[in-house]
Amino acid sequence: MLLKNKIGLVISIGVMLLIGHISNAQEKESKTQLTEETVEEIEIIEIESDEKPSNVPIHVIESVPYPLECKHTKVNEERKTCVTGFIKKHIVRKFNTDLAEELSLESGRKRIWVRFKIDKTGKVVDVSARGPHPKLEEEAIRVVKLLPEFTPGKHNGEAVSMPYMMPIVFSIPEPIKKDGKQ
Repeated sequence: MLLKNKIGLVISIGVMLLIGHISNAQEKESKTQLTEETVEEIEIIEIESDEKPSNVPIHVIESVPYPLECKHTKVNEERKTCVTGFIKKHIVRKFNTDLAEELSLESGRKRIWVRFKIDKTGKVVDVSARGPHPKLEEEAIRVVKLLPEFTPGKHNGEAVSMPYMMPIVFSIPEPIKKDGKQ
């Protein structure tokens, strides 16, 4: 059993933007607590498509959806960077890092996959999660639903929906034994 003040919970969050396919996400572990530096760089996955989908992938969209904090960016590549940084900071601030410890999960890596869309109106919708425990899934969904309204993404002059997927990865250390060793 993990003791709250004796064992640090190590968590890292990877954010990946992609459409419809899960690729291998790289995880990066933090040695202490969750900070902005523990969040991985965003990996953009390109998907070839000749169809005109209602959900436009990030590599195709002319203007990505963005929060008010990224309004100052004018170039789409700069906006992508700003948006991903914004989402990272949001997760770092809002995710309850004590939850995994409270659930007494076994040591090792735990991953929660969260999917959502920013719809044509800029709202975060269709949030779902899969993870090692229902409470962790609920927490991931809660955090994503707290994202503010975005300025909608645009493609060919029209507002479009944009899907996102992000893994939240926990690394839970071995419990410390009475002799101070793991």
